[in-house]
Amino acid sequence: MSQLTKQLSFLFPAATGAWIQEIIKHTQKIWCVFQNEQDMHAAKTSINAFNPNVKILIYPQWDTLPYAAASPSIGVQMQRQSVLDSIRSTVTPLVILSTINAVIQKVGSDTQQSSDIRIDAAIPLDAEKLTHDLSAAGFARVDTVYQPGEFSVRGSVIDIFPSGHDLPYRIDSFGDEIESIHPFDPATQRRHKDVSLKQLIINTHQEILLPPERISTFKTNFVEYFGIEGRGNFYSSIVDQTPVQGWEQLYPLFFKSTQSLFELFPNITFLLPQKSLFSEYFNDLNESYSYRKQLWDNTRSKDQLLPPIQPDLMYCTDFESNILRQSNTHIYSPYKQQDGLDYKIRPLDPLTAESVTDRFNQAIKMSQSSNVKLVCALAEDQEIRYVQATHSAANERTLPVCKTWADALATDAPVVIWQQRLIHGFKLPHHHIVTSLELFGERSAPSKKRRAVVNAEDIIAQATALNVGDLIVHRQHGIGRYLGLETIEVFTVTHDCLALEYSGQDKLFLPVENIELLSRYGSDQGSAHLDKLGGTSWQSRQLSVKKQLRDIAKYLMNIAAKRMLKTAPAIQVNDGAFEEFCRRFTFVETDDQERAIQDVVTDLSKGTPMDRLICGDVGFGKTEVALRAAFLAVHNGYQVGIVAPTTILARQHYHTFKKRFEGLGYRIEHISRLVSQNLVTKTKQATADGEISILIGTHALLNDTVKFKNLGLLIVDEEQVFGVKQKEKIKELSSNIHVLTLSATPIPRTLQMSLLGIKEMSLIATPPVDRRAIQTTLCEEDPIVMHQAIKHEIDRGGQVFYVCPRISDLDAAYTSLKKAFPDLNIVVAHGQLKPTEIEERLMSFIEGKAHILLSTQIIESGIDIPNANTMIIYNAQLFGLAQLYQLRGRIGRSTRQAYAYLITPQGRMLKSTAVKRLQVMSTLDALGAGFTLASHDLDIRGAGNLLGEEQSGHIKDVGVELYQDMLKQAVNTLKKKGSIENDEEDLWSPILSLGLSVGLPEAYIQDIETRMEIYRRLGALTNNDQVNDIKAELLDRFGRLPLEAENLIATIKIKILCRTANIQKAESGPNGVLFTFRNNQCGYVDNLLKLVQQNTAYKLRPDLKLFYHWSFDDIPTRVRTVKMICKDLCKLTTTQSNVN
Repeated sequence: MSQLTKQLSFLFPAATGAWIQEIIKHTQKIWCVFQNEQDMHAAKTSINAFNPNVKILIYPQWDTLPYAAASPSIGVQMQRQSVLDSIRSTVTPLVILSTINAVIQKVGSDTQQSSDIRIDAAIPLDAEKLTHDLSAAGFARVDTVYQPGEFSVRGSVIDIFPSGHDLPYRIDSFGDEIESIHPFDPATQRRHKDVSLKQLIINTHQEILLPPERISTFKTNFVEYFGIEGRGNFYSSIVDQTPVQGWEQLYPLFFKSTQSLFELFPNITFLLPQKSLFSEYFNDLNESYSYRKQLWDNTRSKDQLLPPIQPDLMYCTDFESNILRQSNTHIYSPYKQQDGLDYKIRPLDPLTAESVTDRFNQAIKMSQSSNVKLVCALAEDQEIRYVQATHSAANERTLPVCKTWADALATDAPVVIWQQRLIHGFKLPHHHIVTSLELFGERSAPSKKRRAVVNAEDIIAQATALNVGDLIVHRQHGIGRYLGLETIEVFTVTHDCLALEYSGQDKLFLPVENIELLSRYGSDQGSAHLDKLGGTSWQSRQLSVKKQLRDIAKYLMNIAAKRMLKTAPAIQVNDGAFEEFCRRFTFVETDDQERAIQDVVTDLSKGTPMDRLICGDVGFGKTEVALRAAFLAVHNGYQVGIVAPTTILARQHYHTFKKRFEGLGYRIEHISRLVSQNLVTKTKQATADGEISILIGTHALLNDTVKFKNLGLLIVDEEQVFGVKQKEKIKELSSNIHVLTLSATPIPRTLQMSLLGIKEMSLIATPPVDRRAIQTTLCEEDPIVMHQAIKHEIDRGGQVFYVCPRISDLDAAYTSLKKAFPDLNIVVAHGQLKPTEIEERLMSFIEGKAHILLSTQIIESGIDIPNANTMIIYNAQLFGLAQLYQLRGRIGRSTRQAYAYLITPQGRMLKSTAVKRLQVMSTLDALGAGFTLASHDLDIRGAGNLLGEEQSGHIKDVGVELYQDMLKQAVNTLKKKGSIENDEEDLWSPILSLGLSVGLPEAYIQDIETRMEIYRRLGALTNNDQVNDIKAELLDRFGRLPLEAENLIATIKIKILCRTANIQKAESGPNGVLFTFRNNQCGYVDNLLKLVQQNTAYKLRPDLKLFYHWSFDDIPTRVRTVKMICKDLCKLTTTQSNVN
């Protein structure tokens, strides 16, 4: 150890792998500490590249602020304890990585190493004991497992997500015999059947368990520190072993004493960043404690307050005595330190050339002049191919590609490709290392774990789930109120039904297999009136809407037909130039993005006008699709027009396009009210002369005074925001050119055209690969939390969003913020301001002139401010889930860690639905389905449609969902028949009364929302394969199907057959089955008569009902017989796709 001095010079995170391999020669266990998580992960990437055989552990910080009444996540707590256990048991070389926040937090001196729970397929399973052991170990029992530290029990199926594992596991048993152990996907909840385990070892890592002796220690310590009078809700909840949010902040009180990690592990070498970074954090801690202590001392009733623990009990707060004087601590710096050990690692000189080729050649010259080897650390195949091709063009020798650092050292080539990922380059004594960043510009690392592909329709079903009290629309009976799910029992036969209330408190019970007859009314429920069962009002309103929709359908089809007859420029791809342009993209494309880009490339090359909509949340990559389409157009000699609804969006697009097209020789300009009239006039003339390749603007671009010489592509951002006149001008412009529309507006509000198949649509439903997850904290209103959150963001040079649900909240929030931060510039924006005033205020925030934007949810979409990465959402329980997700999407759009705080009222009990909605926010990122959920807008609150707001009255007549279904049906009918004047097709569902107990018993699926989601999915199925897939999912997720569930599956299959055979109702009795045809018409009378003549069991009654005479001995025979009859009838029709 004598060679390792107290101070280390010229060390920085991206080069950690290089200096760790030197230090590890002297010590077997190293703990590296970094300023933040970004640096820590850069170091991990570097160590993996240089030292792939070294074991690396991440010791995370709590994902809550100090002194906040919020609990760290179970997964984080388990990972921390798991790392401590691994350190004790690992003998081989080990590197632990953490942040300052994590390493200064003390641990209990009497903590014990965790034990393991072993589950062996060959040993009988005691499910009750396993459940007890998991709960005792700190696992949270939930309905559906999504995150580490959770487990669920559903009959014979137990799901567990152990800490330290990438995936959760499903244990399926029969009695006490384990049949299988499989990992499963938390997004789809389906097993990976190709992977099977014989044994599962669950590490029961938990920072604080609450056995009786720990509770006793807590009680003694609490009274010692806070007195008897301090015993409020926090104290009593812990003593009762039902702790509330934030109880972990009292961590030191559960132990006889605490100690630092430096003291706990004296044989580990700690490498720490410079003192100033620690001091900054200590100051924040002391400030937070003082604020909390003052609040505690000045408040008489302390029931709802979190008792403030002295910082030195919980943290190492003195750098000199607690840290620096420890013999195992060493300080590193990116700069020269007095007497500091120097490994001769230096930053790389910047590569300043314009093109990738020139930067590569510049790097070669720099390494040659220093007489060192050039190592190109590249992980992407396309980057490697490009560098090799560039080198081969000037040299005969092919560049060697090495997998390991040892191979790169061994080769004698002056330039070598090292197939590894590093964050940025640096210089070693005998090597210059350049990375993708220096050669190609900033690129995001692709994810090693591919996101699960989540079925959008499944998510829609979950998103639009019914809540008790919601207004619904029944296809035949009109607007009612959903009262809940009830099990009806008649003559020992049970059937799950949806209870609906109508005018006069009349009730209707709808069998779950007919759930597709229901749709949500929408969010504008205040003006709706319940219909009367059997009344005529509903039917007349439906007929009126249907007549109007026929006109709309004809109009839409006419637009599509005319467009298909026209020609547009056939824009071709020049692979080399296009590939070079694509390399300027600073992230790795998502699968959705690649599909959307390919869709656009194909459309542009056809020679007919493209009319495609790209739908995706802000930040999901729509603009990249537009950029590539624009490049293809200008590269083929055509001009591009880009229209945005606001000055802010137009300005953002202008800067984005200017930066991306820099150095390519294309002129890009923009016109809006922010541009002087003189410059606008010159820009218009240059556009008419063909001198401008890309013109970006607001609706000003649509004026008759703007003329293009050779317009080939029009890109329209958020078309639905434009007025009628602007939309007409867009249609006029787009008659013989390509049109690409971008929308962040959720389905189904404005996208009927695409859903109807008239306009093509590409959906980008997954976030960018490896976008850093936004750290989301749910906590009660707490001045300390908000103060810390804002101060942290401002101190790092960022900006803050502070969002309130109501305009009436803004004044009080402004006063509070100004009192806490008198020197900060705060701008206020809300919907009652004039549009120009809103734009001016938002622009001041975008330009960095304001520190805090205090607003209502007007920032929900469209605004892109990478420097704003903290959001506080006040009274978060008043927002819908979709609104919360879209609001939160305004942050996390840079390389910085972003933070969202969902603030709820202090001490107020929230509705369970509000709590669940807020808790779901933390799981959306893990699912990779966040946008799909947000974009289908739980409130379905918009009433806009293709012909404008004048149709909103019709939507109120029948509800949003049914209106769109009826429109889709009208268009489809017109497509098939060429006319809809005699359209008799309607939205209907066969009614089955087969004497079967039907449903998903509560004992089988306990969570009612999950049951409702499955019912809704089953009701929408149209073929046998879909039904079998859901049956397999039920078997996978919940175990063997009980009789009622088997009957439900059989009922759905029969219902599909009945619809094909035009059977409205099927009723079974002791002597047979009676079939009623829809509208007393079967559509295949001749074939039916032949069947009746050939088989005497069939009788066709005078009322045209068909009776099949048969005595059923048991239920399985009844089901098989009814299914057989329906198949026979289906064979008589011309449609047989659903028969098998």
